[in-house]
Amino acid sequence: MNTDARFDVVIVGAGPAGCMAAINLQAGFKVLLIDRLALPRNKSCAGILRPSAVRLLESYNPPEDIYAHPQTIGVTFFDWEIRRQYTLPYIYTNIDRNKFDGWLLGSAGQKPNVEVWEKTLFISVDDISDEPILTLRKDKSTIKVEAGIVIAADGANSRVRKSIGRTDQSFYFTLQEWIKPTGGHRITDFYGFIDERTCLYDWMVPKGDLIVVGGIYDKRENPVERLNHTKQRIGTELGIEGEVVEGPKGYPIIRLGSMDEIFLGAGKVLLSGEAAGFIDASICEGISYALRSGILCAQAINTSPDNPLKIYKKLTGAVRALAFLDLVKYTSFKPRWIRPLYYTFIPQIKTVRRLD
Repeated sequence: MNTDARFDVVIVGAGPAGCMAAINLQAGFKVLLIDRLALPRNKSCAGILRPSAVRLLESYNPPEDIYAHPQTIGVTFFDWEIRRQYTLPYIYTNIDRNKFDGWLLGSAGQKPNVEVWEKTLFISVDDISDEPILTLRKDKSTIKVEAGIVIAADGANSRVRKSIGRTDQSFYFTLQEWIKPTGGHRITDFYGFIDERTCLYDWMVPKGDLIVVGGIYDKRENPVERLNHTKQRIGTELGIEGEVVEGPKGYPIIRLGSMDEIFLGAGKVLLSGEAAGFIDASICEGISYALRSGILCAQAINTSPDNPLKIYKKLTGAVRALAFLDLVKYTSFKPRWIRPLYYTFIPQIKTVRRLD
């Protein structure tokens, strides 16, 4: 088949997973990194990093401007359904998600062997067992690109995953707004909220002079109405109100229900991040999984460019084990009756007060 270009590796999706793969691929590979949107993207995300993600990024020397204020935040949860407030034994790093994504993209794009195409839509991939042929749409033209290896890092609702026959993922919908608080209110922690209408949880996170209020919803349940309900309850319960300065903005996120939904690839196509099914099912945190799986994709290709999937499956053993533990945590924590026991018997969790 005649093609318009050839690359050793084509990465579909320029989020954390795709950029980390591009950054870590050896200089001898000719790499194409594509994304369907203009970059960096404006994604609905609470924008916090786990300690494991912070440690992983240390050797990449992230710039100071990717961090939001306050840079380190604790976690306070308000379980309005059982009328309890808790502090959790976690310290997260607070980031500006747009600047974070921009830094990763810049780090990938400055490599001489990496070419970046924005506003490029993946249509399909053929011949995945030999020399994959990708059909792309760019500048209103259809382009055929030959690849030695394809990395699918196109997130939730992955078009690459569907193109190779896997349509087994289901999804939540995240929605959030940026709010300028009135009345001098300031928060210094990540606030999580659960009530009788919660799909998973809602959140409020400080970002400098603004706060981000959002949540994880079932799209069938009118996410905009649910977000408004959460804001009203925050005003009633905590006295925090403000003016919306941006949003609402939404984005799909995978809803991992079974380890069978984690799919690492087929033939010469490797999947990473949410495209592979990697996410913390208990809190829908995906950045740490995206970063790590992107790096492991690159390591597998660097080690064995002729058969990277076999190596990738071995390298991701610990990641899949962690995803399993997070899935168990989600399954065990979800029932209303078990949450008081969960809070009581984990000594690091402290009951701040009853919400009477």
